Amino acid sequence: MIDRFEAFLEKIESKINFKEHDAFLITSINSRFYFSGLFTSDGLVLITKKKVYFLVDFRYYELACKQTRGIDVILVEGFFVEALGDLINKLSIKNLYLESKDITLFKLNSLKSALGSLNINLVFNGTLSETIEELRCVKNESEIKKIATAQEISEFTFNYILTKIKRGISEKEIAAEIEYFMKKNGAKSTSFDTIVLSGKNSSLPHGLPTDKKVEIGDFITLDMGAVFEGYCSDMTRTVALGKVTDEQRQVYETVKKAQKIAEAEVKAGISCARLDSLARDYIYSQGFEGKFGHALGHGVGIDIHEPPVVSKKSDAVLSKDMVITIEPGIYIENKFGVRIEDMLKIEQNGYYNFTKLSKDLIIL
Repeated sequence: MIDRFEAFLEKIESKINFKEHDAFLITSINSRFYFSGLFTSDGLVLITKKKVYFLVDFRYYELACKQTRGIDVILVEGFFVEALGDLINKLSIKNLYLESKDITLFKLNSLKSALGSLNINLVFNGTLSETIEELRCVKNESEIKKIATAQEISEFTFNYILTKIKRGISEKEIAAEIEYFMKKNGAKSTSFDTIVLSGKNSSLPHGLPTDKKVEIGDFITLDMGAVFEGYCSDMTRTVALGKVTDEQRQVYETVKKAQKIAEAEVKAGISCARLDSLARDYIYSQGFEGKFGHALGHGVGIDIHEPPVVSKKSDAVLSKDMVITIEPGIYIENKFGVRIEDMLKIEQNGYYNFTKLSKDLIIL
C-alpha cells in the first residue's frame, strides 16, 4: 500500500502547502481499507509527511501487523480519540485535515473533546475527501483484476439463476438463491441488496424483492453484484418468462439501442454529461420522455456507487482506468420496466467491457 501513500502525498501537495506539522485523518471504513488493505469495523489512519500510522484495537492488531507494509501499527487499548490525541501531541501536529464526507457531528464533537487541550486546527474543507475520491476513481491493475473476478462471479450466478426461474417462484426466493450462490462461489458478500422485480414491480428502478410470484408474461429485473477481496461488481439484465407483448419488446429494444449508442462513445476524455445525453435523447425520441428518471451510470470500486456520476448534471470527464456502469432504463408505471447494465473500464480510445453476457432479450 506504500504506493498509495506516495500517490496521495503527490496529489495533496499539488493542492495545499503540506507542512511537517500537518496530518490527514482517515476515518471512513472504505478509505481505511483503501490505504491499509484491511476492513476494520473501527480504527483510524493518520498520514503525516514522514509516516503513516494505523490505530487498531486488539481484534485487528495481529492481522494488521502481518498484512500491512510501510505502516506503523498502533494498538489502542482504550478510546480511539484519546489514543489519537496522544499521538498528535507526540508528533506536534498543528493542522488536522478530516474527511468532510464522513465526519458526523458526533465524531467532530468527540475529536474536539479529545483534542481540546492541544493547540490544533481541525480542517474539514473538502480537500481530503476530494483527494481520496480522485485517487480511487482511477484503478490500478490489481483493483481491475478484483473487479473482473467479482463480475465473473456475478455472471456465473446469473446463468445459474436462469435455470431456477419458473412460474410460482417468488422475487424473494430468487434473490435468496442469487445471494447464496454468489457466496458459495467466492463472493465475500453482495455489492448491494439484490434487486429482483417482476411484472408491475419492475417499473420500480430500485425496488426490493417481495413475496410476489413470477407469472407468465412478466419482465424480471435482475440487478446484482458481488464483492471480491473488497471490490464490487454491478450488472443488470431484464429477462421475460414465457412470452412478451409487442410493447414489451419495443421497450426492451429501445433500452438496448440506447445503451449501444452511449457505449459506442465511451473513451477517455468524453464528458459524463455527454454520455447521459446520448442515451437519454434516444430514449426520449422514441416516445418515452420522462420514463428514464435516473443517471446513466456511476463509478464502481470499493463502493458500489463511486465518482464519477454519469449524469446530465455531472461535470466529470472520463479518464483511463476509471470503471463505470452504463445502465439506461425505461419504467412504465404499473406496467413494467426494463434496465440493461454493463460495467466498463475506460481506455484511451474506447473501453473494456467486464460484462460478457448477451444483451439480447432472453425469454425463459
